[in-house]
Amino acid sequence: MNGYNFTERVRRVLALGREEALALGHEQVDAEHELLGLLAERDGVGATVLQNLGVDMPGVASLVRRRLKPGRVRGRGDPVLPYTVRAKRVLEYSMSEARELNHSYVGTEHLLIGLLRAAGVGLEGALGITAEAARAETLRILGVEIDLAEKPPPPAGEAPTRIELVLHYSNGAIVTKRFADAAGARQFLSSPNV
Repeated sequence: MNGYNFTERVRRVLALGREEALALGHEQVDAEHELLGLLAERDGVGATVLQNLGVDMPGVASLVRRRLKPGRVRGRGDPVLPYTVRAKRVLEYSMSEARELNHSYVGTEHLLIGLLRAAGVGLEGALGITAEAARAETLRILGVEIDLAEKPPPPAGEAPTRIELVLHYSNGAIVTKRFADAAGARQFLSSPNV
């Protein structure tokens, strides 16, 4: 979708959400089904964010299931269910979040923030957290500081006040390290752990 790679965990979350919709006899996948899929996936940054923010994941899953009304039973069930407008908006917000964080992938952390942004107060109330809290915890976990404000270009010849290195890992994680000067960056790059 639009050049973004969904991680295997996100794909699994979406498959789990589709299974939830089928089990409930629903004809479309909605944001609540995506949330149930995310709550069922216990690994990844999204689950860590929820755990660190004190979310009772089994309790929330139970609450969401109670709120959803059973749909029509569709025989054996068609495994190819369309997404509602709201569920698509979740994915769009997830991609937007990844783009804002300069990530080349969409992970469970982006999906969590997308869910909170797209579904709004209903899911925030169920989870007891906001999109801003999830974003802040995601950035803390990833060790990333980000300033999204637009800045004018520096004057010609001005020396930088710090140096940033962007590290890309094989699992798709991107981490930004900041240094006050070139000597600090050189020392970091020459360490055996890089």
